[in-house]
Amino acid sequence: MQGMTIDYDQLQELIKEGKLIEALRMGLALFRDNTSNVNLWFEVANLCLQLDDRKTGVEGLIGAGRELAENGNLPMAIVCIRTIEEAGEDAGELTRHVSALFGKDSNRVRNRAMPVPPLPSTVDEATLAQVKGDKAALLAGAARVLMQADEGAKLASAMRSVHPPVPYFPLFGMLSADNFTQLVSCFSPKRFYRDELLIKQGDASSDFYLVARGEVKVFIAEKIQDEGGMTQQMRFKHVATLGPGTFVGEMGIVARTPRSANVQAVSGGTLLGASLESIEKLAAEIPEVADIIVAYCEVRLLENVMAASPILLPIESEDERAAALRHFERLYVPSGNIIIREGQPASGIYVVVSGEVGVTKLGAPPDGVSLKDSQTGKMIFITALSSGDIVGEISTVMKKPATATVHAITDTSLLFLPKERFMEFTKTYPGVFQRIYEIVESREEDIAKILSTKAAPGDDLL
Repeated sequence: MQGMTIDYDQLQELIKEGKLIEALRMGLALFRDNTSNVNLWFEVANLCLQLDDRKTGVEGLIGAGRELAENGNLPMAIVCIRTIEEAGEDAGELTRHVSALFGKDSNRVRNRAMPVPPLPSTVDEATLAQVKGDKAALLAGAARVLMQADEGAKLASAMRSVHPPVPYFPLFGMLSADNFTQLVSCFSPKRFYRDELLIKQGDASSDFYLVARGEVKVFIAEKIQDEGGMTQQMRFKHVATLGPGTFVGEMGIVARTPRSANVQAVSGGTLLGASLESIEKLAAEIPEVADIIVAYCEVRLLENVMAASPILLPIESEDERAAALRHFERLYVPSGNIIIREGQPASGIYVVVSGEVGVTKLGAPPDGVSLKDSQTGKMIFITALSSGDIVGEISTVMKKPATATVHAITDTSLLFLPKERFMEFTKTYPGVFQRIYEIVESREEDIAKILSTKAAPGDDLL
């Protein structure tokens, strides 16, 4: 064991295993060696609270929350607030301070990035061995270290001639102090651990999360067919790696659709989770909150489409993509309704913003009837498409009737480019036409391949 280093990940493992006294001992060793790491400040204070030293724990969390807020880390400051409140203690003073810093009336908010979290701390075995004692001694030591950290932070703050700006956080930064406090009350902290699956693709959407600490990765599981179209394999597509200050899962809340992707922990960390029920209750009481949440999520939906849709990928500049969107109309199609009918010309090109659409040949369910419930006609299911995918491109580009029917499997939000605007759009963005033409060729080949495998009457027909 000689020369072995102890790090933050090992502290997280002890907390996961419920070894709180050992975790406090390790946390003290790490924090005494690096009192500038406010995340460690939070951990030591939170461990005191869990070990029933409520006074030290609450005072430590208030100090850590204030320092986190002053450093621009709103998510972890909210974790401190909600940890105190969920323990049945008063966090009013800290909440008022945080809302004054980050709400819409703040004079310190600037459009800047969230600060980079401090590097993980490490100590050696010799330093850890110096932290001795039973539970009572460790708690007393924690009280002294937390008090010293608090006094040091207050002194440093008092000596500043100008307080630094804090970053603007969408959603929270749009709210007045009272409404800010109400929204904060909807969130609950949730600790997560390395490799933990936090959101599963296909599950019902019941809550969404703000990453307060740590990293998560977003990936999509999709089935792909082999060259003969006979067997299917699962492929995992990485979408993004997200860190502190980012939301995950909010699209499913607004669109009322199942989870469109998986979210898995890359490291240990903390989420702030809010349930759909709590958000709806707050929105009913305060219409301003409802409007802001919808507006925020609408922007996020469009950002996702702009970043992922093949029709917009050739447009590299974000400003040009925003300008390109002005050529489109917004449409909402309820579940079961037809978007494009086989044999009839498509009205233009559609980009799926949220929800899921199905592509079928040789017919479709009647209007208002879901694909799974329909027992009329014989249909060959081609594929299901979701956010960022396009439909109507074959009919629009080739100027011929639609080769398949497209219907909404779920309630679906779309961007629609009418065919009379298509030529103008592709003249402005010539790279888009080339990309769409490539998609047309690929999709026609895919449809032909799938149909060739269903030669037997009734084979895989719905």
